[in-house]
Amino acid sequence: MINRLASAGTAAALLGMAAPVLAQEKVGPPPALVDQLTAVARENLPLARLKDGSQVPAETAEERAQPIVPRALEVQTIDRALLSAAMNVCGLDSDELSYLPYMRAIRESARYSDKQLAYVGLLHGVTLGALEPTLDASICNPELIESFKQEAGSAPVATP
Repeated sequence: MINRLASAGTAAALLGMAAPVLAQEKVGPPPALVDQLTAVARENLPLARLKDGSQVPAETAEERAQPIVPRALEVQTIDRALLSAAMNVCGLDSDELSYLPYMRAIRESARYSDKQLAYVGLLHGVTLGALEPTLDASICNPELIESFKQEAGSAPVATP
């Protein structure tokens, strides 16, 4: 699924940015990383599933030329996926503590179509898959683990 990341020579450099992003408080992911991850998610959108279980239809060139969701939501989703990745590395259940509550909040906002929700879920998964292997379990300590739990439970979910 993440064929573009696997083959891109610059991907390793971009993914290496995950640790500094994680270590810094309230700093978003670098724009180049956002561009790379969103491109991979958008390219693989036809592999995602809609609520009814069907696949997302392939996009036309005109559709692909337009943003599918606001950039702020993409950045927020990548931030959440990085938190989820760190939680997984530290042995926490990121699905229950981070991903599912995040997606529920976005869904309950009723601002996004089924296709947009599928994209957000796919972007989270692409980011998680790309960044989790770059994190080292040595980052885990009781204080950090507790901060991950608090962040996942209290981080506001904006719906730009």
